[in-house]
Amino acid sequence: MLVGCAFSDLSPIIKTGVLSPALLPTVVILYRLFLHPLSRVPGPRLAAISNVWHAYYARNGRMLELGKTLHKKYGPAVRVGPNEVWFDSVEAFKAIYGVFSPLMLQYE
Repeated sequence: MLVGCAFSDLSPIIKTGVLSPALLPTVVILYRLFLHPLSRVPGPRLAAISNVWHAYYARNGRMLELGKTLHKKYGPAVRVGPNEVWFDSVEAFKAIYGVFSPLMLQYE
């Protein structure tokens, strides 16, 4: 029974179970900001953490304005979500979506 028991006396499993709901979001945020493969791509910090800000602009019909603003501020490649990057160049479009692009040929 836990009556008169200090928190430090509890087993590590119980401590982890109590702390994990607060710890997990923190670990995910730190991973997305600093360790994720896209962490070096410039863009709004909130975009690296969540898609909520992106949904806000989409809901208000301001995506075109958002894209122009972000590319003007951050350059030709912008991270706009935890796993999403927007490119603003014809070369990038051809490399990604072209018929003979390296990305398309690797799946043949």
